[in-house]
Amino acid sequence: MLQMIRRYERRRRFWRRVRVGGPTECWPWLGRTNGNGEGVHDGRTAHEYAYQLAGRPLPSGASLEHRCGNSWCVNPHHLELREHRT
Repeated sequence: MLQMIRRYERRRRFWRRVRVGGPTECWPWLGRTNGNGEGVHDGRTAHEYAYQLAGRPLPSGASLEHRCGNSWCVNPHHLELREHRT
């Protein structure tokens, strides 16, 4: 039960830092960013977190590309899985 509450809290904290718009709009990350301008949440990039929250698995070593070209966007519809990094 405690684990479920913690997961809920992490998700709630995440979405409080996103300005959610329509499905075709960019959803800007309003929280902390790294040197590349990507959002950071719980030790990983915010767009990876959003992708996984949308129920999409992110294989180990895989990367995501922003189809919209905006590194701060966390709209799962704007993220595309890329080949594994070598």
